[in-house]
Amino acid sequence: MNMSGAPVFAPRKRAGIGSVGGSMLNIGQSGLSAFVVGAAHALPPHSVANEDLPASLGTDPEGISKRTGIRSRHWADRGVYTSDLGVEAATKVIAQSGIAASEIDCLIATTQTPDHLIPGIGVAIQAKLGLKDIPCFDLRNQCSGFLYALQVARSFIATGTYSCILIVSAELHSHGLGHEPRDRKSTRLNSSHIT
Repeated sequence: MNMSGAPVFAPRKRAGIGSVGGSMLNIGQSGLSAFVVGAAHALPPHSVANEDLPASLGTDPEGISKRTGIRSRHWADRGVYTSDLGVEAATKVIAQSGIAASEIDCLIATTQTPDHLIPGIGVAIQAKLGLKDIPCFDLRNQCSGFLYALQVARSFIATGTYSCILIVSAELHSHGLGHEPRDRKSTRLNSSHIT
């Protein structure tokens, strides 16, 4: 899978009305709950239809569609990293949410396909977005990473630790896909995505 996505969380009072300052709610520390104020995604532009899979895989394009519903997948070009897709989705969600990048006070990234083993993609995304002086970290819980990030963000906001958290979940599998017959089962299904 090659995809990236990014929601932004902000606090909201459980009961009553908070005063609005810009696009954020200004409220006290008690009685906070978190909510999503925006979401976006990014896909690599290179779409590979079932019919365009390498012949060496020996796949049946119609059979793939019939069994999985997959008609195409997005593969990233060489030189495109997981963090690049994450930045694309994050830039979209920041613009769509109406929240200034300077209001983000924490960044949580999730992936099982980082740019490099160390450091994680969180610091790469932070640098590429120009976010300064905020904590950022990766959660690497494979497919469930996004769900864990949601819970961690909710807890940070509920306790008043942070007030606006950017979560970037990104996967880029296409660089590691093989084109040999033994790779047929995984290559025909995988793409790259960010949420």
